[in-house]
Amino acid sequence: MYNDPTDQAVYCVYCSRMPCVYNSMDTGCNADLNCEHTVPQSFFNKQDLMVSDTHHLRTAWSKANNGRQNYPFKRLNGTSGTFFGPNFTQTTKQPPQIENWSVLDKGLARDRFNWGTRRGQSLTFTPGTQPKPEVLPK
Repeated sequence: MYNDPTDQAVYCVYCSRMPCVYNSMDTGCNADLNCEHTVPQSFFNKQDLMVSDTHHLRTAWSKANNGRQNYPFKRLNGTSGTFFGPNFTQTTKQPPQIENWSVLDKGLARDRFNWGTRRGQSLTFTPGTQPKPEVLPK
C-alpha cells in the first residue's frame, strides 16, 4: 500500500484503489485486503523468516493479489493481461492513468533491494520461468 498523508488515504500496491481513509472505523472496507510479498513466496520456498519479513510485505486488494499468482511484478503470462482499476473494474486494457504508480514503483524497487541486501541474494527473473535465487559472493 501507498500511504498518502495529504489526503489521509491508503492505496493498493497494484491498482491504486483507495479502500479506506485513515480515520475510518468501518472495517468492512478492509475486508477484501490482504498481504502481498514483493518477492513471490515460491522464490524462497516459503521459509518462515522471509515470509514474515515486513520490509517486503505490502497490502493489496485480494482480487488483484490473487490474479498476480506467482509472477514477478510487470511480468505477463502471454500477450494479454487483466488490469484492476481504482473503480474496482476489471479490464484487458491498461487504464490510461494509474494514480500514484511512479511512487508505488519506487517503493517496490526499494523493498526488493532491501530484501536482496538482507538475504544476500540477487533477484533474477527470466520471462516465462520461475524466479531463481543467485547467492551473491560475500
